[in-house]
Amino acid sequence: MRNDHTQTGRSPIGGRNSYGAHVRGYVHATYLADDTRAPRLAEPINGWLCDVQIIEPGWQGLLRAVPVMTASGGVDDHAHWKPRPCTRNLNGGALTPEGGPGATPPQNTDGDLVIVTFLGNDTNRPIIIGQAPHPGSVDLNPDPTNLYERTIATNTVKFAESGAITIDVKGNDLTIRHGDAVITISDNTVTINPTQHQSVVVQGDGVVVDGLDTTVVNGTLTSKSSATANAQAVLLNQMRVDIVSWIQSCTLALKEPVAIIGVPSVNLPALETATAKMVAAIGHTATNTTSD
Repeated sequence: MRNDHTQTGRSPIGGRNSYGAHVRGYVHATYLADDTRAPRLAEPINGWLCDVQIIEPGWQGLLRAVPVMTASGGVDDHAHWKPRPCTRNLNGGALTPEGGPGATPPQNTDGDLVIVTFLGNDTNRPIIIGQAPHPGSVDLNPDPTNLYERTIATNTVKFAESGAITIDVKGNDLTIRHGDAVITISDNTVTINPTQHQSVVVQGDGVVVDGLDTTVVNGTLTSKSSATANAQAVLLNQMRVDIVSWIQSCTLALKEPVAIIGVPSVNLPALETATAKMVAAIGHTATNTTSD
């Protein structure tokens, strides 16, 4: 992996043997290898490239198109790490990242502080191998009970020593996706989409179930089409007939003489009264509402 200086035979840091040196630098720009900012590389690569301002005494210079080493880079299994480029002056005012009079000191930018080494001790073959804590970081004290923490912007993933996993999302939605099924968690709302046309929304004390033809809002069912409403009414009426028939059969059976040791006598008038009330409660014809 060689950067653009290989093509001209010149290096901004002297074109010398690095003797295994590791140097620090701040990221000025980050782009993909097929970006127009990427120079022609002697050894084409995939992934991110960075322009890095080296700050080590005796090694200062701006290295362009430096590739990034990742935890995995296989054909089928791979990971991507995109170092954050500088976007602002931490002391306020205008950002002038490039060198020259009035340039913003690299340590005063929000660009990641990275570690660069050189393959084969060739300064024309730099590669980013890691990241050091930025002096301007506001959180340099990790929780000692966590084995791993990763924070991007305001969102943090934590793996505790106990094995517990915590995802702390602030100001953004949390989305879990599996095929067409999606679970989205936002402020006070959980939305479950089993398919693109169905959803369950839990918000505050309310629940909304939205299907292809029906919607349930806090227990109230509404059909979206008259055909579905009619089919549901037929089903509900059949259920009503079956339940009424079952209650009446039970009542008639209890009117027959029953002698069961240890069971007190049945108060048939009270039972008949309760049965009549139940029948009246469910004996009406089932109806439904539609949104047509």
